[in-house]
Amino acid sequence: MSAAEIVTDIRPWIFSAAILAFLVGDMGSWVPDVLVVVLLLQITASMIGIKLDPKEMRNDIRRIILCIVFCFGLNTGLSLAIAYVFPSDDFGLFCGWVMVAAVPCAVSCVTVALTMYGNRVLSVLGLAGVYFVSLAVTPVITAGFIGDAVPPLEIFKYIVLFVVIPLIAIIPLNRMNIGKTSRAVFINVMMFILVILSIGRNSDYITSSLDIVGWIVVFAVLRTFVLSAILIPALRKYGFPRGDAIVYNSMAVWKNTGLATSMCLILIPGMPQAAVPCAVCLLVESLWYAVANGMINKYWEPEIARSPR
Repeated sequence: MSAAEIVTDIRPWIFSAAILAFLVGDMGSWVPDVLVVVLLLQITASMIGIKLDPKEMRNDIRRIILCIVFCFGLNTGLSLAIAYVFPSDDFGLFCGWVMVAAVPCAVSCVTVALTMYGNRVLSVLGLAGVYFVSLAVTPVITAGFIGDAVPPLEIFKYIVLFVVIPLIAIIPLNRMNIGKTSRAVFINVMMFILVILSIGRNSDYITSSLDIVGWIVVFAVLRTFVLSAILIPALRKYGFPRGDAIVYNSMAVWKNTGLATSMCLILIPGMPQAAVPCAVCLLVESLWYAVANGMINKYWEPEIARSPR
């Protein structure tokens, strides 16, 4: 493996950050504010290269709606069901799972399409549709299930912050010649910092509540690996081409758990354990990404049904 392949592989960054997080622990009250900046930079870098064509959006409206259904229907529904499994006396964990359910899919769903021969155009259009809908859906879900614990207006403000600012920032960035390797390394560094800060912030809770955290891991695996293992053959059975199936599968599995983690730490500071489900899901989703291509290749050969777009 070349040096470029090592530094652009997200796996060593994620898991080395998780280990380091337990060594450094909680770094203080400034962590939530830094997380906002880190996440903004990461989302912006991930969006570089994304260009929306209104004509393509009109032509692909049915498939865009399917992306929204897989994200805010399938994944959100499963995550909300999981929220009710945990003890009712720990409202913080419940809030964390609701936040996982409420946030849109990860911007990295576009990366999944690029690296696994998915439908790149659909991934961009679907992402735009999901994030547009999230402006209304995310505050509604949090208000409906958490109530006044997290003000809906604050949720809306942060969703706008993490959607509108990156979309504006990529306009000049798209005119610059930013290499793929440099961008990938920058994204990985931001993820590295994000994991250290979010896991470290809750390291005391994690080490003192290993039984609860163990169940969080089990259900995080359920909503990623198990869901994906069921969804992939179902998409194949019903005749979806490989390119489209990869996009639908990623949007049904990979949420923007970095955003969920940040909003929990910022908006629910009195319940730091709320960020634990989000941070655990972030780690499990990264592990899923490392093996997802192999799961897809069991049902489609890489060279077959590759999207022409």
